[in-house]
Amino acid sequence: MELTHSFFLSSKVYGVSFVTVMPTEFFYILESKLGLKRRFYPQGDGSKNISRVLIGDEKHGHKKCWSLDGIKPGEQASVYFAPSEGTVTWTPGPLDPNFDMPMPNKQLSLDDVVAVTQFEIDNTPLSTIILMAADPLAGICVPFFHLLPHLIMILFVIWLCYTAPKQAEISFYQADTHLEWINIFVIFMVNMMRKSFAIYGHWCEIQEALAISSKVHNDPALVTKIRRGAFYEFLNLMQDPIAFSLSVYVAVYMSDNLFLNVLLNIVALEFITEVDEEICQAFTLWRFGEDAKISVSIIDITYNVDESLELWHQCSNTSKKNVVRDLRSSDKSNLVLWELLTSKFQGLGLTDSMDDGREVASSFQIQFDIVSWENIPEETLISKGGLFLAATEDEVWKQQISKDQRAVLFKYFPEIVSQLSWTGSVKLDLRNSYGVRHARSVVHIANKNEDVGSITCEFVHNEADAAVAVLRDGLMKNTTLHTVCIQRSGLTANGVKDIALLLRGNSKLGVMWLLANDFGDAGAIILADALSEGSDANTTMHRMLLGLNNVSNECRDKCIQKTNGRMIFIPDEHLQHLQSLVDQS
Repeated sequence: MELTHSFFLSSKVYGVSFVTVMPTEFFYILESKLGLKRRFYPQGDGSKNISRVLIGDEKHGHKKCWSLDGIKPGEQASVYFAPSEGTVTWTPGPLDPNFDMPMPNKQLSLDDVVAVTQFEIDNTPLSTIILMAADPLAGICVPFFHLLPHLIMILFVIWLCYTAPKQAEISFYQADTHLEWINIFVIFMVNMMRKSFAIYGHWCEIQEALAISSKVHNDPALVTKIRRGAFYEFLNLMQDPIAFSLSVYVAVYMSDNLFLNVLLNIVALEFITEVDEEICQAFTLWRFGEDAKISVSIIDITYNVDESLELWHQCSNTSKKNVVRDLRSSDKSNLVLWELLTSKFQGLGLTDSMDDGREVASSFQIQFDIVSWENIPEETLISKGGLFLAATEDEVWKQQISKDQRAVLFKYFPEIVSQLSWTGSVKLDLRNSYGVRHARSVVHIANKNEDVGSITCEFVHNEADAAVAVLRDGLMKNTTLHTVCIQRSGLTANGVKDIALLLRGNSKLGVMWLLANDFGDAGAIILADALSEGSDANTTMHRMLLGLNNVSNECRDKCIQKTNGRMIFIPDEHLQHLQSLVDQS
């Protein structure tokens, strides 16, 4: 590319223009020409016209740049960058000093991340560390719970040192037979072996968490949370060795030469080391519910190796596409999901190394969130609902996500929502929210799901007619839908023409609601004709209910007579009263 102009447009926006040389031009943004100490690169797909910006340096974000296509070689293009907003966009033509910088959608989608998955909250060390990093309250309460057994054992040690000698005789255990010593040895040995394997697994998971924290880029707060969680899990790990030592001491020196006391001592200390796990489990159930999960989103990965050649071609047993798909699968255990994230053979290789010692990934950006559909605030639903849905199984969608939540999610993520299973009545009536883009997804929902019998839609006024045209084409051959409701959409007579064509082409529809639109007498006559005139008239529709459509009384009477009462006009005052109750609620 050949630079033509570059200047500081305003207090928030930088701009540069250039003449393209290649069909696709690549560019990246540096803070200074002197080096790469601070660089900016795209989040997700760098070919998007409007994209978010990530901050990198010499090690982070290399080989990542924006790709500009769609502008012919020899033509001028302009790039605009708003550092404070973290946004880059470009347009054909010269720089515009008065350019109004567009903002990317607040909603994160799959295009903005490398991969997304969901972990079960199963109280394993790794799951607990991520939980503490994801939820502030868990970051406070879980460490406190883990400290409780230590507090109990400290108090017990104090009692052993200062009070026990005054209350009991401390002497070496005198066994009546060698069989008692053999039994004691076997009991402690079995218990130690069982605990040692658990401790080793526990320690490995702590190391995995620390390995993740060492590569998290540009999020020091998250690094601190992960490492703090790992520290408290290490304290949790130390409970068993400390309890084992105390148990041996009490068994050998404070059992009053009764073998039963030895056994009771083991049971008591075993309970102490398990009590915090039970409390943690009760806490997570109270805090998040039974079906909550931890969402893990990989925003960006900077590889230390050639990703295509060395990772996916030479090392991996699969492909990046398959790994990303498997991470979103709901039937994988936490262990399998972790392998998909960290292994160079089966996954993304986040913490793995090559045979020559080089780390596969040098850094990445990661986000942790709690997915509890009963408690998700609407703001989080809007900003991250697409990522949550991408790894949500159909049963959760059917049973845990309310109709109101579905309406919000459909507004912002229609393509993802339409891929999920729907049954019964689909209610998409969020006011001033849906347009042509959503109409395509409505068609997909109706045609893909045979159990969907009713759909309620509400379109924005300036797209309602065009959206109905999409419904006309998409639902013409549908044989399972029996009820369609289009309300508060500002449909005009032109839009009603497409509804009339749908009625003439689809004889399976039994009920239609057209409430609070604006098609007037002309639209009402078009609908009446579709139900009564011509060889292709719809004679199978049971009733069409209308109201608040600016239809005169004379036209109403004419339509009712023409359709033999199948067109039913609900009095406007009844609908207005009902609408006022809805608005108040």
